[in-house]
Order: sequence, then structure tokens, then C-alpha cells
Amino acid sequence: MKKHLYNAIFDLMQDHRIDQISTDMILRKSDISRATFYRYFKDKYDLMNWYYASYIKEELFHSEDNWEQICNKSAEFIYERKLFFQNAIKYKGQNSFIEFIQKYYQDFCTATYVSRNNSQAVSTELKFAIDYHCAGTIQIFISWVNSDMKLSPKELAALLCNNMPDILKSGLNATAQTHT
Repeated sequence: MKKHLYNAIFDLMQDHRIDQISTDMILRKSDISRATFYRYFKDKYDLMNWYYASYIKEELFHSEDNWEQICNKSAEFIYERKLFFQNAIKYKGQNSFIEFIQKYYQDFCTATYVSRNNSQAVSTELKFAIDYHCAGTIQIFISWVNSDMKLSPKELAALLCNNMPDILKSGLNATAQTHT
């Protein structure tokens, strides 16, 4: 069911921003009932964000790849769904994709660092570095998507990783010790 709903919103977002898409449009396109939609998602923004979060969780969280490879896979995912992401980032209001991805990326970086370094907590300095890196990365991501993705995903990933704070670079590239 979730995939049917995602396919509907994905198709609609090839031509429309999320704020131009109604729940009724998604329901008509997916041929799924309103009750079923709300059983899985609280609103269209939740559906839009679910797909990205599912990809990260399934494909990247438990990855043994180094951080540059993880960034490259994430950039390729976005690159292959260019119109979807161009339309997703155009909406700037409450529940925006940018707001979602900023928080999600901070949590993902923190969880990856903790997992790969057998840490229990994150220091104030490390939290600042994560927040700083994530804010910059999201702004670069927005610029990249809006510039018609002139850099390849691999070039973007290399630049992001080469300019990452040192305190993060070593920790995110550490070999994964445990998986949660």
C-alpha cells in the first residue's frame, strides 16, 4: 500500500510542487481509500518524506561503505529522481522537505557516528560539528538540485566529504563496530 501511495505522489511531483498536490489527487492516482492513506501517513508531507527516509534506512544506515560512498549513493538516488526533488524543495512552508531532511540528516550522521565509534553520547563539540556540517550540506544540496545538478553525484560527494570538519571525517569513516 505504501509503495502505491508513494508511486502516486512521485508521479504527481514530476509536474507539481507538493503544495499544489491534494490528498484527493494522490488517492485518485493510487486508487487507494482515504482511510487507508491515513492509516499509514498523517498527511501528504509525511508520505513525501517517508520514501526518502525508507531509502536511507534500508540502503545506507547499516552500510559498511565509507562516508564518501554513502554520500555518493544518496546523491545518485536524488539525481535519478531529479524532478521529484526539484519540486520537493520548492515548498518552504511548514512540513517542508528541507526542514525534514535537515533533521533527518543530523540524526543519520549522529547515529552513524555513534554506531561506528561505539559511543554512548555525543560531545558538545561533535554535536556542533554535525549541526554545522548538516546545515552546509543541505544548502549545497539545494543549490545542486536548483542548478540542474551540474556536478555529478560522485563529484558532489567528494566535495562534501573533503570539506567536512575533521572531527566528523574520521568518525564517520571509521569501520562500523556494531549495527543497531
